[in-house]
Formats: sequence, structure tokens, C-alpha cells
Amino acid sequence: MNKKWLSYFIAVILLGLFCFPVYSLFFANGTGITYGSGGTYINTPNEAIDSLIIQGAQQFLDAYKNTLAVMQTTENPVAAKSVAAEIDTALSGSLTAVKSAITTYEKLIECAKSIPYNPSIIDQLKKFDFAGFFKSNEGYINPVVFETVTAYLSAGDIRGLYSRLKSEMEGIACLLEKIYPVINSGQPTPVEDIWKLNQAFSQTLLLGQYTSQVFSTLAR
Repeated sequence: MNKKWLSYFIAVILLGLFCFPVYSLFFANGTGITYGSGGTYINTPNEAIDSLIIQGAQQFLDAYKNTLAVMQTTENPVAAKSVAAEIDTALSGSLTAVKSAITTYEKLIECAKSIPYNPSIIDQLKKFDFAGFFKSNEGYINPVVFETVTAYLSAGDIRGLYSRLKSEMEGIACLLEKIYPVINSGQPTPVEDIWKLNQAFSQTLLLGQYTSQVFSTLAR
């Protein structure tokens, strides 16, 4: 992909993340129905399963948005030197946002432990045609990531999926903590680290998105 198309691709993603209120559709949306009466308030209104999922998704996507902004700026090394402060702010914002998402998922996991699964929904998940779903979306789904989603959902292990998403975000935080001091010191960041960071964000987003897609299909 040449630089023109890479910049265009990043700009389109940024436009979507900045302008459209669709966070809850992209990252584990719908999983609240597997608990009790279906994502209703557990202890207080602020601790509802669905509310925490949406909050965590907003924070995660905010982190990715800031990382994409860094990538867009550093794509041009000459221009990047003149906006070093903006890059620093964006990267710092990304790290803060992903740490907030991790904290939210810690609350989500604790919240989910306090309420039993809805046996009807778990049964539907165990009977769900994951192979057929994959085939109908072939060419648009990453098979490795979808295999991970299938392993959790087909076993009815929603709590395990939440823990996996939190673990992936912790890995992203570690990468950001490695990159941030380098950029903050004015040194060029190895492109391999940026690639790893983008890959980690992409795979984590797909893990959440494929989960949302399965639950959306289940609800039809």
C-alpha cells in the first residue's frame, strides 16, 4: 500500500471514530443478554453489564483513534518533527484511554462474576452455527481471530472472553509504555514497534467486533 492510500485509509478510520456514535456496535456489544434477565442493573445503574461494555468500548476506541493519529502524522517524517508536541499528546492520550479501558473491564469482570448466566442464551450460543457464519462472511473475517471468538462463545464462556479482551488491552498498554518514552525524548521510534501496536489494536478490535456480530445474528 503506497503512502497516499495508507493516509487515506487512516483518515477514513479516524473520520468514523470521530464522527459516528457507534461504539457499542463494535466491541462486545450484546453480550449482556447472557446474564440474568439480560444486562439489567446488577447493583447500581453505573454497574450494568451493557453500560460497562459501552464505556470500555469508547475508551478502547479513543485509544486507537489517538494511535492512528500518531501513525498519520509520523507517516511524513519531515512534518512529524514540526508537530512533535501533538504526537506526544496523542500518544499520551492513547495510553491514558487504554488504561481506563482496562480499569473498566476489571469492573466488568467483577460485575459479571456476581450474576449467573442466562441458561437459554448460553444454550443458543452452544448451538450456534459458527462454521456457517464464517462461511457466509468468508473473505471479510480474520480466521485466526474468529477461531478465538468461537472457542469462547461456543463454550458459553463470556467471562473468559472479557478476561481475554482485558489481557489484550494490557498488552497494548505495555507496547505504548515502551514507545512513549522514545517519542517523548525526540528519538525516532522503530517502525516495527508501531506495526506491532497497530496489529495489537486491530486484532483486539476484531475480537470485540466478531463477538458483536455473533450476538447481533443471535438476536435476529
